[in-house]
Amino acid sequence: MKALIMGFKSIVELHMDLKDLTILVGPPSSGKSNILEALAVLGYAYKATLEPYIEGYSSEKRTHIGAINSYIRSIVCHDLLNRFAGASSSNIRVDQVEVQVTCGDDPNTVSISYRLHQNKDKLMVYNIKTRLARPSSQLLDVEEVADEGVIFLQFLSNLIQREKKPGKPLEVEQYQRSEGRFQVIAPRLYGFDRLYTTGNIMIGKTGSLYPVSYLDERAFNLSRILYTNSDILEYINDVLSGLSGVEVMPLSDGRLAFIDRGREVGPSSVSDTVLRILYAYTALLASKPLEKEVEGGIHVRVLPLVMLEEPEAHIYPVAFYNLAEAVVESIAKGNKIVITTHSGRLAQVIWDHARKDGYTASVYYIHRSIDRGTRLYTVNMMLLARQIEDLDLIVNQPSENIDQMVEDNILTPV
Repeated sequence: MKALIMGFKSIVELHMDLKDLTILVGPPSSGKSNILEALAVLGYAYKATLEPYIEGYSSEKRTHIGAINSYIRSIVCHDLLNRFAGASSSNIRVDQVEVQVTCGDDPNTVSISYRLHQNKDKLMVYNIKTRLARPSSQLLDVEEVADEGVIFLQFLSNLIQREKKPGKPLEVEQYQRSEGRFQVIAPRLYGFDRLYTTGNIMIGKTGSLYPVSYLDERAFNLSRILYTNSDILEYINDVLSGLSGVEVMPLSDGRLAFIDRGREVGPSSVSDTVLRILYAYTALLASKPLEKEVEGGIHVRVLPLVMLEEPEAHIYPVAFYNLAEAVVESIAKGNKIVITTHSGRLAQVIWDHARKDGYTASVYYIHRSIDRGTRLYTVNMMLLARQIEDLDLIVNQPSENIDQMVEDNILTPV
């Protein structure tokens, strides 16, 4: 699966081959999270357009989506563009799915053109406008104009952040079918710290406002996922009880209870590590590819791209092996996985597990130069293994040693 990112934040132009497992390592501020966020723009566009048909939302129940900066760090629109290169737009493409992000005169409005190609004659195009989130409300506007062979929708929804106010119903101005089968890449960025996940886990949501087939990135539906998927709940409780003596119990009202050595406690009484494991494992195990006819003659196959941002934070090192097993379990369901980490040890453990089970895996070293922005280098993991070298030695290398690592064939520029 080929990915191309141009003009997004610290990225001037970046090409990447997404395997079953892709791991990004490197020092802070090198651009690892920017790569995840660029891919997450594709996921946001999917949420705003096709996901309601896949998940079965009614038109008045789209208020959960939120503005784009509910998922991606941005205060004004131009924060999403590469200002060093003077980019006027950013383009992200994975296989036959692409988005273009542009900014206009209003710094609080982000415009996204979302295209899904089947071939040169059949495509779907959506034009999305989203207001960046402020303390109260934000606006999402998806617009399409009819043309030959192109589907166009228009709807306007008021998306209220942390308020229980219904949005406006879906308004379809023009619609024209472009029959065919489309594969949609659905990247989902799971960052425990960036999305205020602890508070959302404590709130819990069970209503139909939230997805039923995967964990919402903000974890609003975590309790519901566990309540309706006993196999996932059992898997996670086996891990938690072995690591910490704690088990989780989803309640019918959407809240989570925890059993800590025989006593029931709330989420605020358990270790932060328990909540992080619960979040990451549910994200990995709940996702799976879906295929559905969304309208007459239009079939959509959704391929999840599960992205974990620094899952090693506050996790016991012994839990690295449990996390690696969950990653492999998720790949076996048909998902693609992308992980960013500062831990060379975690990267090695997960890469080893995936390779031993016969899955494709790549490790990229991410470096940011002053003139060329974020750059990728493929890490020669087999050579490291033969030299009995620790990947942490590479992760912690000063930037001036990169040329030497390239000369030693440890790193290969992409």
